[in-house]
Amino acid sequence: MLRHQAPRARSVPIEAATWRSDPLLRCARVIVADYEGLEQIGAGAFGVTYKATHRTSGQVVALKKLELAGLPEWKPVERFEREAKVLRSLHHRGVVRFVDAFEHAGEGDHAFYIAFEYVHGQTLAERIEAGHRWDEASAVRLLESLLEALEYLHGLSPPVVHRDIKPGNIMLTEGDRPVLIDFGSVADVSPRTDGALTIAGTVGYMAPEQAMGTADSRSDLYGLGATMVHALTHVHPSEFPRDGLDIVLDERTGCSAHVQAVLARMLAPDPNDRFASATAAREALTAPTEDAASAAKALAPREAKSPAPAQTTALASTPRPRSPAVDDVFTMRRALSEKGPGVVLVPLVLSLLLSTISTVVAPGSLVYLGSLLLIPAFVLGSIARTSGQAKQLYTRGVAVEGRVTGVHTSRESTRVTYAYQADGHPYDGALGTSDMLAVRGLEDGSPITVFHHPENPAISVGVLPKELEKLTA
Repeated sequence: MLRHQAPRARSVPIEAATWRSDPLLRCARVIVADYEGLEQIGAGAFGVTYKATHRTSGQVVALKKLELAGLPEWKPVERFEREAKVLRSLHHRGVVRFVDAFEHAGEGDHAFYIAFEYVHGQTLAERIEAGHRWDEASAVRLLESLLEALEYLHGLSPPVVHRDIKPGNIMLTEGDRPVLIDFGSVADVSPRTDGALTIAGTVGYMAPEQAMGTADSRSDLYGLGATMVHALTHVHPSEFPRDGLDIVLDERTGCSAHVQAVLARMLAPDPNDRFASATAAREALTAPTEDAASAAKALAPREAKSPAPAQTTALASTPRPRSPAVDDVFTMRRALSEKGPGVVLVPLVLSLLLSTISTVVAPGSLVYLGSLLLIPAFVLGSIARTSGQAKQLYTRGVAVEGRVTGVHTSRESTRVTYAYQADGHPYDGALGTSDMLAVRGLEDGSPITVFHHPENPAISVGVLPKELEKLTA
């Protein structure tokens, strides 16, 4: 895929440190393959980018180099080749244009190169650093243009996902027209993907699911939303206050409720709460509206829902039977209460403390060995107690209907938060499950059956609809 260039006698190896320190070298006509006059303009973890001129056509290009010597692994080469392959197929005014890709071996220099158009202008990061401020109209134009570029990328077959949308990867050309650059983290996500995507992105702009090695077109929407918030507020996304994983925008963007709601939806932690596509986000952004407040309500990723009023269910009678399904549903299930993580954490800390003391006082003794055995015993005992508590709450607790307030999925499990009312007072709780079928289709506002302690309603266990089907079958 990368064409091979034979060694040239006039080729000069280019090392970034030497280039910066040697004034004679900076003045030399450095030549690599068909390009000369290299001037370093950027550097990354594995690559260096130069401004160069094609010796025959005189075209000015950005020349990205991956030095093969000293690479700790082959993955950077795979990403470099994927970048060249993807860029070669792209043709859009909002995306940097591919020029050439080749392998070059000279004296002491063996590297891969990608040449793409040299975009004149400043990066969005440089513009932010210079203190530039965008009013709402100019911010909307910028966001709309970037969404159009994402529409193009995501509409290809297979879709092309940039995976590293951030101010430093957006060039602003004449008239502030944005151009996406640096496709080093790009992924061409096909329907046959095996899920083995590498983790790529930049902290603050990277969607939560990218931290787990998965990404799709909605991940780029998150990165773009974080980029626009940074541009509007001059506050890095990682420094914004958060409610869980949600970025709290409040009034700092200086935009109307309509625009702020679009940004909030793009920044939803759960990709299912974001716009389904860049097209949908652009249409929502530019949709005419007479009432910004009602537009914000319509576009918000989550509508705040008050806890459902307490009401009995068909399961109100107690005691309820202990069928095999009860053990299946509640094994390893925590009954979360106001005690929080201390249910397991406190005994674990105590056992570790005892083990440490015995290590100092009587290492190698039976006391020492016994204290080590206490660690798994305490943890397993705590899990057994909480699992038993969950079963007891189900069989003898008061049943009410609540509402799901959050669904947070990780690689191994899903955490569901919920709210309910008892005796006229609002309460909340949470449950964790690794049953992916039980949480399929679950979203904010979905009903959930909650069993709480009749004397202390704050102690509860939530049961998902599909779990309830098992229990009542």
